[in-house]
Amino acid sequence: MVGRTIAVRYELTASIADGPIFDFYAAKDRLTGRVYGIRLIKEPFNSQGPFISALAKQIAPLAENSPYIERIDELIESDGTHALIGELPKGSLLQERIKRFAPFSVAVALSTAVAVCEGLVHLHRSGLVHGDVGAHNVVATHEGGAKLQLAGVWRTYATSDRAGLAVLPQMAPYLAPEVGAGAAPSVQSDLYSLGVILFQLLTGRLPYQGETPIATIQKHTHSPVPSARGLNPSVPAGVDKLIQTLLAKKPSERPVTSEDCLGELRKMEDALRFGRSIPTKSDAPKGTPAPPAPEPKPVSKRLKGQDQAPKDVAPKMSAIRDAKEDRKRRTKERDVPVWFLGFALFMVVAGVGAVMAWWLYTIQKPRLVEVPSFTNQSYEEAKATGKKLGFQVRILSKEPNDKVEIEKIVRSLPAAGEEVREGGNVGLVLSTGPRIVTMPNLKGLTMDQARIVLSRLNITLSDSPVRAIDNVNPPGSIVKQLPEATKRIDRAVQVRLWIAAPPGAGNELLPGESSEGPKAFAYAPVFQVDGTTKNVRVKIMVLDEKDPRTIFDERRGPGEKIPLRFVGFGEKVTCRVYYDEEFVFEKEIEPNYQPQ
Repeated sequence: MVGRTIAVRYELTASIADGPIFDFYAAKDRLTGRVYGIRLIKEPFNSQGPFISALAKQIAPLAENSPYIERIDELIESDGTHALIGELPKGSLLQERIKRFAPFSVAVALSTAVAVCEGLVHLHRSGLVHGDVGAHNVVATHEGGAKLQLAGVWRTYATSDRAGLAVLPQMAPYLAPEVGAGAAPSVQSDLYSLGVILFQLLTGRLPYQGETPIATIQKHTHSPVPSARGLNPSVPAGVDKLIQTLLAKKPSERPVTSEDCLGELRKMEDALRFGRSIPTKSDAPKGTPAPPAPEPKPVSKRLKGQDQAPKDVAPKMSAIRDAKEDRKRRTKERDVPVWFLGFALFMVVAGVGAVMAWWLYTIQKPRLVEVPSFTNQSYEEAKATGKKLGFQVRILSKEPNDKVEIEKIVRSLPAAGEEVREGGNVGLVLSTGPRIVTMPNLKGLTMDQARIVLSRLNITLSDSPVRAIDNVNPPGSIVKQLPEATKRIDRAVQVRLWIAAPPGAGNELLPGESSEGPKAFAYAPVFQVDGTTKNVRVKIMVLDEKDPRTIFDERRGPGEKIPLRFVGFGEKVTCRVYYDEEFVFEKEIEPNYQPQ
């Protein structure tokens, strides 16, 4: 298939993944030279009209650029083959990383969970549910983030009599108990799946794994929640407690929103980064590993070769079976395994139940309202309009825009002209003004004055100035700035400032300084390229009390030493090392001295 051209312009250059419904390829656009991700739809789904029509509707909200959600631009047809055209995320499937490197350190696991949860927050604020969260649908990006794939596409599966059966093996390990029982996916079921991923990252194994997809679903429903700490004693009790909460059997016992979950994950990540203990409600003594969960009992006798089917999976299956002797006779005549027939019957019953549940939901759901254009309006104006039409508006994000004023609306999701149900949510993207601006001259100003000047341009100012010994300028006045005055800069660049400090100022606060802000320290670690026999691209990232950033990105050979000098914020920082975009290790570094 590699080398084939789709729709005259897209040349398939590499196979990325082979799934039950889609074959995923990297492709080069012959017209523009850009690289895309293309999913070719497999048979029989490629030939099923209802499936293709439903898929076209479900990908409509995925056409926006987002750091958390994989963008899908369109569904095309070429020579009888249907394909999804979208971005090619830079990274690798989390599923593959877990196979190769798990269990991960607690810091890496929490960082990955935060990135996945950020994607869920983005979706849930838009009124969307992912429905198929799992390591098979998460791309771990090179920058340490994550992108969710195929969000909401689960709704398409109900239009095909074979799609559910095809995707069940990969979905079952992440399926919340209520979804396995026939309920529609929800915010809480997405969070349950996140709990499975976090458990996987920390232990290298799934919390529930049966011999068949049905057996796995039954374990989610009936088996006790295993302890990640019992399998990996380095897992803090607080993290283990959060996993237990996410994997609660009842949706009401899980976090109410993905924002709540993200807040907890970030608190734990910050506590770990700054050397504080992770908070927990557990009464277990600090440092004492939780006992491993007892081995769950077999869920159904059928899994052990006996005849009784799992009652909770398909309670009516026993009513349509023949007597035991007659069943044995028919089995011999058909020469088909009984477990396979049971599985097929379960899928039929589950499919009928899903269709009935969907029909009941459809006739009871609120009416549709057309979303008006909010472009160039303020948030308050949009809020008032939404209230009149019966829906709520929320700010999704902010982005630079050369045509729309600061704090005015750039676009909405769903977009203008599309429909949303009464009581639903419409997400808004606000403008931060033009991306490129001229840097003003801040020398001689105080920190407070500089904040006022920069706020008018919507530029971010570092909260912690660096002291510079100075006998000439007034204490606390700005004597140096980066970027320098009159330079054209991107708004996203953080401005660094140096303020005058008289000799002997000691620890007393100067005008514009804050006792709460992170302090700057000088770091000078030396890394050596180990564990490889060839030249590799070495990338080193710094994680401190500011935003993560890359401080080194060059090719180096085996055994080569890499001396670094950089300014970090906080008395300890973490350096994360990658070879050819694959995570290798991370190391906590202590400072050489604090710059004055």
